[in-house]
Amino acid sequence: MSSTNLHGLLNPNEASVTLILIRHGQTEWNLANKLQGWRDSPLTTQGRKTLLRTAVNNRLCHLYKPDVVYTSDLGRAMASARIICNKSGGYIVPDQRLRERRFGILEGKRKNECDDGFLLIQHWLAYQKRYEKRLDACHTIAAELLAESESMFEHRVVGFLRTLARRHAGKTVYVVSHGEWIRCANNILHGRTSWSCGEGIPMNTEMNIFELKASHVI
Repeated sequence: MSSTNLHGLLNPNEASVTLILIRHGQTEWNLANKLQGWRDSPLTTQGRKTLLRTAVNNRLCHLYKPDVVYTSDLGRAMASARIICNKSGGYIVPDQRLRERRFGILEGKRKNECDDGFLLIQHWLAYQKRYEKRLDACHTIAAELLAESESMFEHRVVGFLRTLARRHAGKTVYVVSHGEWIRCANNILHGRTSWSCGEGIPMNTEMNIFELKASHVI
């Protein structure tokens, strides 16, 4: 378990939120190695079964019953949240700030597959190196990608965490989101640069727990 302040934004003397981050279940596009972003695909049968086993057997689900389950409003996360809630309790609150990072023209394409010529090769190279060099470091590539910038992505992740910390002090909150979102949140919660690789992308249905301190209204 990690106990951490939100990168200096939270008051260590205030009550904490028990925060459990969960990545959605396996999807059809996960199997096909397609980049999803803001586009969507349904959970696989295996993804649903794994989520059900997680909700029934995972010790966190038994030790920490949710007061509320926040979820990305994208279909794969909503479906995952419903499966978890049916077994673990709580009620679902969709929030757009929990969406995956938007990757523009790369969404819906098989990762590293170049079917549009040289230009798309450059875009995939930028995507592959996004933890070493920000996607928006090159203005030309950023404009062509139509992807969400690191600063915009970080802004909505931090905004959600601030809201959560103020609103649910003393409560247990599940957050069902996406790989890049959870990676970014993990970095922020540990005081790392938001766009670094950090602990990497969690596996589907992986759960991480934090004690999130409540902040002053900023």
